[in-house]
Amino acid sequence: MFLDLGMHRGPLLAYLMADPELSLQSMLMVAAVIGRTKTFTYVGLVALFSIVAGFTYGAWVDGSSRLAIVAGLALFLGALALPLLALRRWLVHRTEAAPLEHA
Repeated sequence: MFLDLGMHRGPLLAYLMADPELSLQSMLMVAAVIGRTKTFTYVGLVALFSIVAGFTYGAWVDGSSRLAIVAGLALFLGALALPLLALRRWLVHRTEAAPLEHA
């Protein structure tokens, strides 16, 4: 139906990937099991990776070169890796700096 209404295949893929995971009922159930902070992270990552998959598939369907698609994915992964490495270093530093409690 979406294709018949003129929706592009890339955004449609992103929507179909994210919709079951990002429904209100699904988010409430996940939050009940793993907590709000982890649910927020989960929802953010599902949305982010669904968008990237939609952009990549849309570029591929539109006939972009493989080199451009691979370069775009490499840039995305690099942009994702830098904050994650910084977060890891911060967490390790915070853990090492915390005083040890003796029982």
